[in-house]
Amino acid sequence: MKVAIMTDRLTFTVFLSRDAHDRAARSISNRVSGLRAKQLYCNELARYAVARYLNCMGFQLDEHTGESTDPVWRTFANVADLQVERLGRLECRPVLPDDLVLHVPLEAQHDRAGYLAVQLHASLREATIFGFAKTVREEDIPLDRLDSLEGFLQYATTRQEAIGLRQWFQGIFEAGWESMESLVYSPEIAWRRRGSEPPSSLPSTVERVKHLDLYSHPIALTVRLEPLDRSEAQIAVAVYPTQGQIYLPRDLHLKILDEGGNAVMQAIACSTQSIQLSFSAESGEIFTVVLELNDVCLTETFLV
Repeated sequence: MKVAIMTDRLTFTVFLSRDAHDRAARSISNRVSGLRAKQLYCNELARYAVARYLNCMGFQLDEHTGESTDPVWRTFANVADLQVERLGRLECRPVLPDDLVLHVPLEAQHDRAGYLAVQLHASLREATIFGFAKTVREEDIPLDRLDSLEGFLQYATTRQEAIGLRQWFQGIFEAGWESMESLVYSPEIAWRRRGSEPPSSLPSTVERVKHLDLYSHPIALTVRLEPLDRSEAQIAVAVYPTQGQIYLPRDLHLKILDEGGNAVMQAIACSTQSIQLSFSAESGEIFTVVLELNDVCLTETFLV
């Protein structure tokens, strides 16, 4: 029985050229043969198809970075990852004509920004990208449970526009996010933080501040990131008044939204001197900070 790709969904078909097959052949080392060699060949064809698709969609790629480009790793692990700028690593999983599920082996279930399903036609002359999953919790996913390519494009765009917090540890910051000195040593702020070492001085912690104007009220939004382990981080979001102001404006709302836009945390300033929300998040999670005052709303979206 052959898989019938749902015709009411957006798909993208790529011609598998001689170059694609040459790449697939080169991905097979002399150490493997039989089914394992076929697996490596199909993985590389899936990577080729996804790379062509992403290029057409305007994404910037680094095809020479990733687990599947490492000859040693590729020999022993069933992976087909592709590094995408400001998005992360996408896993490109081949779906053969008789497959009824998308198979994602355990070694491909970590440090991925998402999973794209690529059906390889029986002739291996074409490949059709037809489905997507943000995360996986099992090795075999029924094809009818996959999200659409429209969903992938929306998801990828949101992630690319988000502020990448992990880059902060590498000293890479988006415009407007300044060092803490401008806040920590402001006269109206310094005394509130006195007695505790500025978090940014801790080797494992990074903190930045963005100065904002909300309904003619100058405020500072700070975000502190402290890794708990390889996949989880502790995050603290705080708001302070600036430019000589002692108190935050009354009824200022600070909210944390999850990726679905649902408010999961909230704090309200009642003429207080600062407000803060702390939470933990896993690598790859997206959250949005919302500041609301009267009919003015400012948002900042972050990728952990």
